[in-house]
Amino acid sequence: MISDLSITFKYDWVTVKSDLGEPYGYPQSIGLYLGRKEPLPGIYRWKIDHLSSPSSQSVLIGESENLLRRLGEYVSPTTKEEAAWKARFTQELASGSRITLELLNLERASVGNAVFDKGDLGDPFLRKLIENALVLTQKEDGRCTVLNKARHLRDKVSANLEREIARLEAKLTEIKGRHPN
Repeated sequence: MISDLSITFKYDWVTVKSDLGEPYGYPQSIGLYLGRKEPLPGIYRWKIDHLSSPSSQSVLIGESENLLRRLGEYVSPTTKEEAAWKARFTQELASGSRITLELLNLERASVGNAVFDKGDLGDPFLRKLIENALVLTQKEDGRCTVLNKARHLRDKVSANLEREIARLEAKLTEIKGRHPN
């Protein structure tokens, strides 16, 4: 039996601002803008306005169970991936781009008969569903470049096989070096 599943979201993006109404600008400390210490789950969007080409914009959409921690990692990276984003953002700023931050204001989401609101963003499945749906719609919209990257399973398998082949070839060379016959 074929089923029909309807998914809808009613939302808007809200620019992150200080208590004085100043919009967040990368690489400022995010803590001054979120004004919270306890974990706040949610979905965020970095917007890069390329000032050299006013009609050109890039976005990066993400989700986290703790926005303060996650967004802070773009400024003070703890992994290679975060360091790569910091380098990208720094390069964008050097070329004259402006980087701002927005948070998703979820008014209502429905998946089939289940209804959710922003109070339900603590659920990682809901956050990931919304994040992925927003990435897909932004990509299809075509008015901006989506920076989110995902690799197809076959590409991951291929990369893993290439690494394993290189490891085995290095091991074989090492063994041959010890036994020249």
